[in-house]
Amino acid sequence: MEEFATSKNTGNKKIAKNVVFLYVRLFVLLIVGLYTSRIILDGLGVVDFGLYGVVGSLVFIFTFVSGALASSASRFIAVEIEVGSQESQRKVFSMTLNIHLIIAVIVLLLSETVGLWYLNNKMVIPEERMYAASIVYQLSCASAILSLLVVPYRALIIAAERMNAFAYLSIVEVFAKLAVAFSLYFEGPDKLILYGIMLFIIQAGINILYLVYCRRSFIISKFCKVWDKLLFKDMIAFSGWSTCSYVSGSVVNQGYNLILNLFCGPVVNAARSMAYQVQTKVLEFATNFQIALNPQIFKNYAAEDIRRVEELVEMSLKVSFSLMFIMLFPILVNIKGILSIWLVEVPQDTDIFVVIICLTAIFAAMSNPLGVVAEAANMLKKYNLITIPIFVLALPVSYACLYFGLPPYSVFIVALLTELIGMWTKFFIARSILNNPLQHAGIVIWKCLATLALFMVIGYGLTLFFDSSFLSVAICGFICLTLSVVWVAYMIISREERQAVYNKIRSILVRNK
Repeated sequence: MEEFATSKNTGNKKIAKNVVFLYVRLFVLLIVGLYTSRIILDGLGVVDFGLYGVVGSLVFIFTFVSGALASSASRFIAVEIEVGSQESQRKVFSMTLNIHLIIAVIVLLLSETVGLWYLNNKMVIPEERMYAASIVYQLSCASAILSLLVVPYRALIIAAERMNAFAYLSIVEVFAKLAVAFSLYFEGPDKLILYGIMLFIIQAGINILYLVYCRRSFIISKFCKVWDKLLFKDMIAFSGWSTCSYVSGSVVNQGYNLILNLFCGPVVNAARSMAYQVQTKVLEFATNFQIALNPQIFKNYAAEDIRRVEELVEMSLKVSFSLMFIMLFPILVNIKGILSIWLVEVPQDTDIFVVIICLTAIFAAMSNPLGVVAEAANMLKKYNLITIPIFVLALPVSYACLYFGLPPYSVFIVALLTELIGMWTKFFIARSILNNPLQHAGIVIWKCLATLALFMVIGYGLTLFFDSSFLSVAICGFICLTLSVVWVAYMIISREERQAVYNKIRSILVRNK
């Protein structure tokens, strides 16, 4: 059996190593994924590309719980790895497979009844493409079911902190999809149907790779016939509350869009869409670090090492803020120039929206490790009953702002203040769960808020000296990047952490001589 236990120093090294693998994965997936989308659009054509997207969206409605299920699986497996026996670990993994099999059967029934009816009777599809759409729909359903069944294996790899395998398999998958995209340039049968078939084959192949890797690496991945009613209840309850958080977040996000459309029209929606594209890509960098850290929070909480949990939360707050701040400060100061270079026609107020939304994303990234404490303690019910109303309340407040004639960006200010209030609320919830003051984590949060306030003033000052030309953007961006890195190194990170980073860089340079 693999030895899962790690000491504090080994744990920190493992976190650093896993972060590297996850960022390599993110970079490859981002670059190859963007290029693949361009090839697919060119190969399929606008109509078939849109058709595949809308059919896929219909299937996604039935599988939106997969994210909550993955979170639940990773949490329960990680906890059992830390405190359970080999037998109990295998039981938890097998129960996870049982639950995903049940969900897969439910998805199959819904997709072949409600989904099929909606496809044939409600969706607007050209008559000559109906046959192809039906084939693609069935293939998409099959691929979605395979994706659900592979979730426990992915969760096991993450819980065991084997991020190198997770990265390699993800990279294999994205390059396989790129190969499929290039195949669309060759003459042959219906390209939309061919694309659906090839993606299904890739999904089946990736499932086999995950299965083979887990079977060879982890004894506990071998399925055994077991049914634990109490464990089933705990896992479903956890997934249910996790789903509530996911759904509420999606509802609030779409609610902002609908309110803006109601009062301001589609031009503002377009500006918001552009702003959120920037936010999503930047937020992925902080999220990748947290993926590497979360399993250790789960394990140390299960081992009742509360002091270590506090250290990990503090580390996650520091690194999440630092990554977001270093990337966003050069972008936000130069946002007008960057938008003019990136977009042919920049929607009105996009620059203001980007600034406020990205500041909101910083608070969201800092909130995540605080929420993981509630996951580790299996107290999502308390956590969601307190936090969800705060975020939902922002919708009527936003509506009132626009109703009384305030400008569109007032909605984003409401969202910003809501995220700030939510972050502090999550902090106090985490503190009550740990029965610990989280004093150092609180100091980190205040340092980060002071940094944002100071650099907003510095950033505004820099805009007075630089215009939106490419050269000005490059020079100002370099100045902002240098300032942010130096500030993080000496004001956010401790002397010991700074020395550890310096020693690591020096060892790498010496090794490569």
